[in-house]
Amino acid sequence: MLQVGRIEYIGAHVPDFPIEYREMGEVASLKSPRTMHSHLWYSMLPKQLIKENRGKVIALIRNPKDAFVSFWHFNNNREEQSLNIDVFADLYMKGNCEYME
Repeated sequence: MLQVGRIEYIGAHVPDFPIEYREMGEVASLKSPRTMHSHLWYSMLPKQLIKENRGKVIALIRNPKDAFVSFWHFNNNREEQSLNIDVFADLYMKGNCEYME
């Protein structure tokens, strides 16, 4: 973790589930410094984090082609029937895939 201009491993445990699946009381009770992850868009993060300058955010943005292939595999592994990648690409480009907003 980067703290005060130096890199130091602090052995912090990152919760197994993103913060959007946790109760805010549980998140607030975690020992500081907290290390958390989320799949939320920046604009959807808790307002206290952004407006009150109470944390630092590191955004990781994947190559859209890599994200598409990963999403296709994810969907094919959880559905009873798998979709051809061309059919899935058409649905994906139209925003008609589950978990897309």
